[in-house]
Amino acid sequence: MPKHYRDAGPASLHPMVRRFHIHVHAVVSDGVFTLKTVCVGRQELVFRPVPAPTAGQLAAITTAVRKKLIRCLSRNSGLTKEAAADLLSWKNSGFSINEEVYIKGQDRNGLERLLKYCSRPALSLARLIYSAKANTVIYRCDPRAGKPELLTLSPIKFLRRWTFISEKHLLILS
Repeated sequence: MPKHYRDAGPASLHPMVRRFHIHVHAVVSDGVFTLKTVCVGRQELVFRPVPAPTAGQLAAITTAVRKKLIRCLSRNSGLTKEAAADLLSWKNSGFSINEEVYIKGQDRNGLERLLKYCSRPALSLARLIYSAKANTVIYRCDPRAGKPELLTLSPIKFLRRWTFISEKHLLILS
């Protein structure tokens, strides 16, 4: 593995791409609300639909988000400039925008299910155990090959594994 990835710790996206599926959920409206004057001095709220973005606009948004995220990782997580440049050069970057889910305006139950899904935490608290006595974090991962997998780490190593906290910031925590 190139040195500029080894030194980057948990922000070394090259090996992480295989281990993690880092993603962000966003619920985006397909229009805006405006005030419309209906009578003299009387206004009402009106929903104005806007056209869906084109494939070209989605590609431009994806590229902009990718560049900003990689620059942020380079500034804050120890990802070297060489590694950032390498990641930016990848033809298949792994970044994408999925616009397949659509909730119709009156489908309140569908909207509620989508919002609950989008707002759930990345790690399940039901799978997380902290032993103060042993100063250990235990996390039950999804089973592999039918066997349960337990991840047992010190609190600092647990934070390193699941976050983009750099080594210098972890020194402050310890």
